[in-house]
Amino acid sequence: MFGLGLTEVLIIALVAFLVFGPEKFPSIARNFLKFLNELKASFSEVQSEFYDLEDEVQKEFHNIKEEVEKDLKAIEKPPSKEKKQLQENKKQEEKEPHG
Repeated sequence: MFGLGLTEVLIIALVAFLVFGPEKFPSIARNFLKFLNELKASFSEVQSEFYDLEDEVQKEFHNIKEEVEKDLKAIEKPPSKEKKQLQENKKQEEKEPHG
């Protein structure tokens, strides 16, 4: 709990008992433990939201990566037959004398 060992917690409890006395100590201890439980729940909620956000970001990154890979494959594809024919026609036109 917050990096405190059992010994430290017992020392803090003893000091609190001596400072507040036996009448107020149980009430203060209950309120303090309630506060710690609420704090722990809040941290858990924030942690859960953080992990959900992390999952969303990873999914979006994965989708973008797949799109980029798909686009790269499309760019790297060999030219289609029609495109090859157009290139050959253009070369033939360049070789033929004009006029």
